Amino acid sequence: MKLGGALAGFWNMRGYSREGYGWLRRLVALPPAAGRDAIRAKALCGLAENGFRAGADRAEYRSHAEESVGLFRELKDQPGLAFALVQWGELLPAGSAAQRAALEECLDLFRRLADPWGTALALSQLAECLGHARGDDRQVQAYCQESLALFKACGDRYRRAFAMFPLIASYYLHSDPAPAYALLEECYAVNTEF
Repeated sequence: MKLGGALAGFWNMRGYSREGYGWLRRLVALPPAAGRDAIRAKALCGLAENGFRAGADRAEYRSHAEESVGLFRELKDQPGLAFALVQWGELLPAGSAAQRAALEECLDLFRRLADPWGTALALSQLAECLGHARGDDRQVQAYCQESLALFKACGDRYRRAFAMFPLIASYYLHSDPAPAYALLEECYAVNTEF
């Protein structure tokens, strides 16, 4: 289960979500896996992430994400909780108050942990949430710009490309196509590298 939790991000990022979902689902169902520890919490978080990408039953992967968040809270594992909140936030209805609350808590945790990559991830998800809710576009753009700078500093081109989407949408929706097209071209260039 420890190995499965560690591989969850790889399975998701490389397009093997069905395989990851299948393995993690079997692993968390094993009798010794019923413990309430960080290994189970991480595996549940990975199961939710891969289940979401694999098109699994929504109620099932949401319950795994919720259990993961609850376990990390119970264990007082702040880094684990911050990452689980990103996953939980991604699975909540787009633009909802619940999604925003989860992502704001996540952002606060990553900032307190001084984790630049996690902060960038939370910022990009929060920008997307605000974009769906038709929130303050200046705030969306500020979150995106900070997220892009942090991902660039961390050397994560893959996540940086995804963090561009809310910014592109914000520019495009406000009839400012020049920066939107420039970002689309950059995003396309990054994605063709993978």
